[in-house]
Amino acid sequence: MKIQNMFLNLLLVSMLVSACSSAEPSVPLTTQATNTEVIATGQPEEPAPAEVVSSSGLEPAAIANDEGGPAVITGEWSYSGATVLAHFQEPVPMLINFSRRIQGNYSEFVPRIEQFLGTLTSSSESSPVGYQVIVPALPEGASVDLDNDGEQDTGVQVYSVQIISNLLGDSFADQYDQIVAYRSFLADPQTGSVREGSFLVYAPDSNQGFPGSAGEDGLFFTADDPAVALPAGFTLVSLSKDGQVSFDRSRNVKIDTLEEAAAASPDFSAQGILESFNSLIDLLMVRYSYTELRQLDWEQIRENYLPQVQAADAADDMQAYYIALHDLAVSIRDAHVYTNTKDNQLRNAITLQNEEAFGGSLGAQVVLLSDGRYVITFLDAEGPGAKAGWQFGTEILGVDGVPVGEYVDGLPVTDSLSTPESIRLNQMEKALHFPVGTETTVLYQQPGESEQRSATLIAGEGFISEAEINLFPNRQEISYQYFDDGVGYIQWSAFDNPLYKMAVFENFIKGAVFRGSPAIIIDLRGNGGGNAELLYSMASYLFSTENPAPLHWIDQYSYDEKVNDLVKTFDTEYKQSAWKPDLAYTGNVAVLVDNKSASASEFLSQYLQKLGRAIVVGEYGTEGAGGNVELAKMPGEIFFLFTKGRFYYAGTDELNLEGKGVTLDVRVPITEENEKAKQEGRDVVLEAALAALAEKQTEQLSASVVGKSWKWSMLSDVAGKTIPVENSEEYTINFGENGEMTIQADCNQAAASYAFGAGGTLTIEVGPTTLAVCPGDSKSEDFLRWLGVATSFQTDGSQLAIFLDPASGALMLIFEVGE
Repeated sequence: MKIQNMFLNLLLVSMLVSACSSAEPSVPLTTQATNTEVIATGQPEEPAPAEVVSSSGLEPAAIANDEGGPAVITGEWSYSGATVLAHFQEPVPMLINFSRRIQGNYSEFVPRIEQFLGTLTSSSESSPVGYQVIVPALPEGASVDLDNDGEQDTGVQVYSVQIISNLLGDSFADQYDQIVAYRSFLADPQTGSVREGSFLVYAPDSNQGFPGSAGEDGLFFTADDPAVALPAGFTLVSLSKDGQVSFDRSRNVKIDTLEEAAAASPDFSAQGILESFNSLIDLLMVRYSYTELRQLDWEQIRENYLPQVQAADAADDMQAYYIALHDLAVSIRDAHVYTNTKDNQLRNAITLQNEEAFGGSLGAQVVLLSDGRYVITFLDAEGPGAKAGWQFGTEILGVDGVPVGEYVDGLPVTDSLSTPESIRLNQMEKALHFPVGTETTVLYQQPGESEQRSATLIAGEGFISEAEINLFPNRQEISYQYFDDGVGYIQWSAFDNPLYKMAVFENFIKGAVFRGSPAIIIDLRGNGGGNAELLYSMASYLFSTENPAPLHWIDQYSYDEKVNDLVKTFDTEYKQSAWKPDLAYTGNVAVLVDNKSASASEFLSQYLQKLGRAIVVGEYGTEGAGGNVELAKMPGEIFFLFTKGRFYYAGTDELNLEGKGVTLDVRVPITEENEKAKQEGRDVVLEAALAALAEKQTEQLSASVVGKSWKWSMLSDVAGKTIPVENSEEYTINFGENGEMTIQADCNQAAASYAFGAGGTLTIEVGPTTLAVCPGDSKSEDFLRWLGVATSFQTDGSQLAIFLDPASGALMLIFEVGE
């Protein structure tokens, strides 16, 4: 029986987990990963130049350096983006079949048999990076007919060189690896069509054609391209931006990757303070992606900060310049617009500025509750607030004669934030902070009292004014565990270090799959984001090959240097599933977030939520950092980051995240009870997620049970012995949709009521029963009695297990769907 075996097999879980390995072992990166014959390195055999004898009627291609065709590819990967290495931590060069893309097939990933691994020949730490790829002798892969003669021909295989990020650390480009890459060609961002580049083209014989130019429309791989005949074997084909095509059959060919001009990070580091500031504003006018959303007037912004910058320039004061850029960034109200620097002295200037304004404290933390009250939730026993008699739950009503809500509204925002909620929380952090020595008068009300009190206090330094209670004492770069009920839990601090985190995440999923975890919880609280490739690759493990997830769920707008504006970029229709199909986790998922969850952590949360794959739980919404970022290099080792792209829900004009964050499915209220629970070491958000998952599981289980007739097939007694039931069709139960059920107990019938509870709990109250005396060894009375002591249930839709109070003398009743 399926369910019986499922429960018995749980005893073997630990042995199964330790014994299991991935279905497809990885191949060392030093191995040429292909099942076709390859030409070894060293001195390749040089066949005689090919004489094109074609029956296709095409003119032969004009071949340069006909030495029999390429055997070795060398090239250089040049990059100028400042964040490239954060995405390509283990870059790998590959020769990969491009034929499907030419045919317009952007829904099918290139299989491994059509990928040929190369090696880097210099360090990736500095650009350009050298690489080498050995050309396969007999490639097996998809072909495309490009001779435009109206007849179906074998066609040619078209290969591009790519640098992939290689998130799995193996010898192949799987799924998302094929999307994020540097390639040996450039494509139009709006249409995906090839603009220019180099390809290695394989012709199985001398009767196959390839475009000799881009034709009158100036576009490659369209119907007006005049075709020429290629020799059998490999030929290097170069497409120039002016529509010309050249052919080369040297034994050693050079194919470099190309980079869009817009991919280069702006670099103003060699300019002076004033010049670089003006260059930055000029750049942001064109490249910042949410000017209209935030109704920004960049000339007015220039004018607002120009006096600060001019003064810094005149004094050659890099610290004053850094502060001005920081203040400018914060004013944009975009979590993706901020400054950074390698110079600790400059960075500390912001810290010192904040300490001067808010370094004094009343030794108390105030929290805005969901009911609108501002209450004290934490006190330093030696602080001014505690000495004034404040306590947990003291309500703050006003500060220096200003109502507390209005007072908080007037406090400055000191970080780059996007959502009204995040901005308010940033202001709340300073509600009882002042310059050291400041005398302030606070209006308050003690718990249980109706009268208002007033106290004049002096802000001091050295007090613990915010709860220094670490709610996550075991939080690490990445860690996971499984709770007693089998629920898996994993957290990580940022979407960085992708190879390591992918490996740990895969191990976590492997454990969840083989344990049969009913649910997993992904904790992204405090996760500031990072690598988009990592988030989608992690998400893939939550989808099976039978139910893959679309990667085109949002439309992206990116800068196109040809039109000097943001344009809607061409997107694919790929679908992803677990990179290793046997590790697809299909149970319930909850994602935990907070106001510090930003960027990639928001995209993962929303992606899973949008596809119905997860519920999102938190006290506060996320940061609302919705676009992708660029980094401008400024003088003094200063970096100015800004949002360079926009994202909308696919096919709509609705921004998915920017300025609003992820919508919470379960919002945990901010109450005094919950704040007290936190100080006692409880995690109220995790508790809420577990409760929501248990409820969801019960809903799913009950939906599989209600409306079916179930016949009793097996009994498990307190000794663990399973006993088949004879005449099982005489013992049936039916769950109605209104909480009522009917029971057939041999020769008796009964009415009953039932209730499903969180976590699969089940109670059955047996009602009126016929009192017939059933013949022989009937189990009628026992059956009714056991149903009345039901405690919980499990089902797979075709079998149902009802667990009993062991005091009844039985452990479990097993049912099968009746006819």
